[in-house]
Amino acid sequence: MNNAYILRVGALNPEPLDHQPTLAEAQQIVGGFVEQTKLGHSRTIIVNEEGLLQHLPVNELATYEYRRVNPVGLIVGNAIVIEGWIGVK
Repeated sequence: MNNAYILRVGALNPEPLDHQPTLAEAQQIVGGFVEQTKLGHSRTIIVNEEGLLQHLPVNELATYEYRRVNPVGLIVGNAIVIEGWIGVK
């Protein structure tokens, strides 16, 4: 099943996204250039490629999702998780 949701900094719960985000939409949500990383077989996380350089705040929800498959790492800024679809369209 195809699914997408936004993990905003400071949010307690994911924000459902009822469609596959476009590149422009993903850039707006994460606040800059996008970087995509696989989270297992059919999941992808999209983050701001320069988030660490821009000193964006830590995103606890996104970091938790990321560390479920990658034990080391930190996600900063808003993120998008896509299940089923391959990246942004």
